[in-house]
Amino acid sequence: MRDEEISALICLLKRIMRQEHMTAQGMARRLGFSPAHLSMIFAGKRRPGIRFMRAVLARYPQARKVFHAQPGRSPGSRRKNAPR
Repeated sequence: MRDEEISALICLLKRIMRQEHMTAQGMARRLGFSPAHLSMIFAGKRRPGIRFMRAVLARYPQARKVFHAQPGRSPGSRRKNAPR
């Protein structure tokens, strides 16, 4: 996942938190993660993993707009011969 996509995802999650009057702890609980994990993602100390992304997409389908994935690719999947 590119840095721009991570930034856009974080902005989206924070906007949802404001709209739903939710704390980070509430958001973390909804997604099935610890508040510390979510805090680290928001602070840029941890990159969202595939499990986190699946949880976000399952709970907030509007997050799909954040990703500029090629058709048929899921968020977090790699292209063949993509640099690691």
